Amino acid sequence: MKVTSLTLAVFLAFGATSLPANANSLLDELDAELSVSNDSLQAEFELWYANRLTEFNEWQLAYLKKWDKEADASLQQWGDSEVESSSKIVLNDEKTQTRTVIDLEAGVVTITQKVTDGQDALANVTDAVESNRALFRELGIDESTNLAEGKTLAPVAPPAPVEIETSIKQEIREQTDRQMSQLDKFVEASPIENAALKEKLLEAEKAKIRALEKARLAEVEAKVAKATQVQPTEAKPFTNGVSFSRTSSSAYQMVLPKDAIVQRAQTYMTYVNRESQKHNIDVSLILAIMHTESHFNPKAKSHVPAYGLMQIVPTTAGHDVNNLVRGLNKPMKAKDLFIPGINVETGVAYIDILRDRYLRGIKNPTSATYAVIAAYNTGHGNVAKAMGTRSVKEAIAKINELTPDEFYQRLVTSLPYEETRNYLKKVTTKIKQYDSYQTYSSI
Repeated sequence: MKVTSLTLAVFLAFGATSLPANANSLLDELDAELSVSNDSLQAEFELWYANRLTEFNEWQLAYLKKWDKEADASLQQWGDSEVESSSKIVLNDEKTQTRTVIDLEAGVVTITQKVTDGQDALANVTDAVESNRALFRELGIDESTNLAEGKTLAPVAPPAPVEIETSIKQEIREQTDRQMSQLDKFVEASPIENAALKEKLLEAEKAKIRALEKARLAEVEAKVAKATQVQPTEAKPFTNGVSFSRTSSSAYQMVLPKDAIVQRAQTYMTYVNRESQKHNIDVSLILAIMHTESHFNPKAKSHVPAYGLMQIVPTTAGHDVNNLVRGLNKPMKAKDLFIPGINVETGVAYIDILRDRYLRGIKNPTSATYAVIAAYNTGHGNVAKAMGTRSVKEAIAKINELTPDEFYQRLVTSLPYEETRNYLKKVTTKIKQYDSYQTYSSI
């Protein structure tokens, strides 16, 4: 007698204690009805997921459009493209007509002011410095430093148009790579088992990002040329003898103290040590990722969009940690990720998930660290792709056949995105830097 467990269970659930003579026929009909129902439910689920993926990508793309708007405003007002990011703090002061840009990666503070004929070149700069004293202290700048003395704050010429254009294009390419990586991470967590369908949906969304990148790159040259054209009035030298090609603004720059970033790192060592011990993750790895992601700025925000010290994306890494660690199947809130303790807890928990869940089985600890660094940026699926397979299990077997140096070289040549390849180099370099400290209490 042909009876399936599912249909038999349904049949008995309706009170039947024995099968009638035409049971096979009845069960075949029930099987057909259930199959149609299941197919319909699967189709509805796949449509729901496709819509979710589109919504996630539209959320990402909205941040790129916001960045473009801010960059355009900066071009029009200041003749450059300084926009707040995970490595830059941008402060505009309408009262003093100044803009302060703190580039944490380069370790440089630049104060630009609007000027008019006959105006002192340092007018309003001192006021801008004083209004930002509290922030400067947080960033490790000695409060006693008199930035307006001219000893630590030196005049600088504005960047050339070709430099601005190159910078904007590089930023656009990096944004594209990062958002592609986040799409990959989003799809990795999908419950859909149909690999071909997932790849089809993923490629459709990536095509939107590529099209937007092409359009954005095509507009850069014209925007920069229009915003940086020389004013018709003749350029005049300022009181310190420095003259610029554009006369609408003047800029002054200082280098941050070398130990400034060490001072910022020290602020968060309590959280780092706590999470390091909880998850058995090396302190140097946590610090290296935090340094690369935000340069220890708890308010860092990028146009991925990602938030806080370890640059957590609420809907990918944040959702993963909520789901697998906190038992909450929902994304994190951006406002929570600006809280240092929560951010570090989330970032280290995500490292743990990558190491002990998604990439579990890599035998050499150094190789495992390389894989985790790459996956933190781009997802474990792209680590597998670097090994020539879509199967993480197969990739791990291949990784175990390589020395750590061989695996590292494979990653920096074969990871899908240039941004991730550069990220791996940066983090591994910083790990060595933090390993050089005899004790982390001195950081």
